[in-house]
Amino acid sequence: MKKILIIGNADSVFVKQYCENLIKTHRYKIYLLTRNNSIYTKYYTNVGINVIHYVRSYEGGKERLYKFLVRTVHQVKQYSKEFDIIHVHYVDRVVLTLAKVFGKNGAKVIVSYWGSDIFRKKDIAFQKEEKVLERADVITFVTKEMEKVFEKKYCGKFQDKLKIIDFGLSAIDEMDKLLVSEREKIRKEIGINKNEVAIAIGYNGIKEQQHLQVIRAIKQLNSDLRENIYLYLHMSYGVSDKEYIRQIERELIDLGCRYNISYKYMDSYDIARLRSAIDIFINAQTTDALSASMLEYLYSGCIVMNPKWLTYEFLEENKIEYTEYKDFYDLKIKLEKILLEKKYNIHDIKHTREIISKFYSWSNVIKKWEDIY
Repeated sequence: MKKILIIGNADSVFVKQYCENLIKTHRYKIYLLTRNNSIYTKYYTNVGINVIHYVRSYEGGKERLYKFLVRTVHQVKQYSKEFDIIHVHYVDRVVLTLAKVFGKNGAKVIVSYWGSDIFRKKDIAFQKEEKVLERADVITFVTKEMEKVFEKKYCGKFQDKLKIIDFGLSAIDEMDKLLVSEREKIRKEIGINKNEVAIAIGYNGIKEQQHLQVIRAIKQLNSDLRENIYLYLHMSYGVSDKEYIRQIERELIDLGCRYNISYKYMDSYDIARLRSAIDIFINAQTTDALSASMLEYLYSGCIVMNPKWLTYEFLEENKIEYTEYKDFYDLKIKLEKILLEKKYNIHDIKHTREIISKFYSWSNVIKKWEDIY
């Protein structure tokens, strides 16, 4: 049984699901090195994953960083002196340095970029990470767009190490279990009235989701249309700027429709129920690497509104339909048309589900990860 040290956020649902599906193969002993471990603690304990919690207090220069590394290495060695695989989930210079240190005994080092660690990173950060990336055996991305940005940053230096492998979507399996007749019951439990149009904006609490701009676009709609909207904002992740949340709340007060800001952490079952209850999903992020949420909403059959500044090769290549808008005024115009026509399931859901299931079911995805292990 191979020993894997995963360096990532234990509170991330994606890390949890990744571990969950690795365990099912019965071929790996998993150790998880993390700064956060408050949401899925019980799960990790029950399945025998060793969670090693480290405190990231190294601000103040090279000496403090060195002490941090020595302390963290000592913590990990209490669980195991060596590993077969070191796998970094979400990249910054410090976790790469940890991977390099733990990979000194010949372990295979895999570095997996998630999205914002490519798209929202400054050039200076890429420069600082370059030397440490030389130790990586495999570098993965979830989309071709991410890989292209990376190759441009490093002028093709790591070309032989690059792979495109995505994460699976547990929620799509849960959606397959839901009956069409359950939808109204689920909507009622969430708080959506029978004749309301449920619109979800984004999927976390970071500013880059541009909730405020979308809310202001909705505010421009005729009051007769607005009063039939139920607005849903899921903010369980990324809520670090309290003033931004207060701004959103102030904008919503006089919007003229009912709304729900949810801070609840959801498992795949809850996510599937939420996706199936929504009529329209509005994506307005500044950058995105084809998020799981976007794919889940497409799979659910609701209308997905996506900005022109975000392009997804996977959706284009596989002819998966969505509604594109070029700016927030255009969003208002297109949303108004949808609300007036009252057509909330217009794309070929059978085709969409077949494609997404083929590429994103965990049973298919986990085999690709095992191939690089």
